[in-house]
Amino acid sequence: MPAISSPYEYPSKGKCLYCEETQNLTREHIIPESLGGRIYLVDGSCLACSSITKRFEEIFARKMYWGLRLKLRIKGKRRKKSEKITHWNVDILDDESEESVSVEVAKLPLLYAVLELPPGGILLGEAPRDTNPNMRVILRGDPVGMAACARELGCGKLKIENTIDWNAYNRVLAKIAHAYTIACLGFRGLQPLLLPIIRGEDGRFPYFIGGVLPPAEALEPHTDLELLHREINGDSFICVRIGLFGGRFPTYEVVSAKVVDMDLNAPTTRSSMT
Repeated sequence: MPAISSPYEYPSKGKCLYCEETQNLTREHIIPESLGGRIYLVDGSCLACSSITKRFEEIFARKMYWGLRLKLRIKGKRRKKSEKITHWNVDILDDESEESVSVEVAKLPLLYAVLELPPGGILLGEAPRDTNPNMRVILRGDPVGMAACARELGCGKLKIENTIDWNAYNRVLAKIAHAYTIACLGFRGLQPLLLPIIRGEDGRFPYFIGGVLPPAEALEPHTDLELLHREINGDSFICVRIGLFGGRFPTYEVVSAKVVDMDLNAPTTRSSMT
């Protein structure tokens, strides 16, 4: 199945993506708007489910990647001025001391952490588990900018805290994969696999969420999402490859649904094309 790039609007499916409620539906961004997503489903989420996804999306966007969003000039929904994060605590170090200071976020150098994940356990024939011993935390940024910022603050070294919330990170990926699958293919003929993860009822993230199987390559530049079909132990599954922040994150592959009754050879719709 071909890939898609932003922007695109998917027509309503008539019910909530997550609970199939039909009342009080709101527009649902498949990649959160706060992460630069411009792909959305009309009337895709009820108010209750929107409240659930909003909580872990905010952790991801504000606590983990606020600085990256500022550097990339990505804005989410408008907030009151008093709610905006304008300063970040950093530690300045020299040979004899360490001091914590508050620095304007916009002046900080680019520095962020991402998770490099092995393929999901279902793709490798492993049993479900709630830990991922093979993942790696990768620090990406601008060493030149770090050195320049340290000089401006008059210190030998600069230490900036980076936070990875394992729960929020995986639930964001699960939400994106599930929403994109239903937006493209609908509900009929599919058994969704990620709803307990999205709702916070199941923490066995590594079974469905991970990196791409080798020798697969990363998504093409400026491509956000790609839908594909895999045969696993004689059963058919839908997978979604996810790229975030214009390729600044690893490409993830999430197994989103089991195919129960669907003709995968039928022509794809405009919603699954670039």
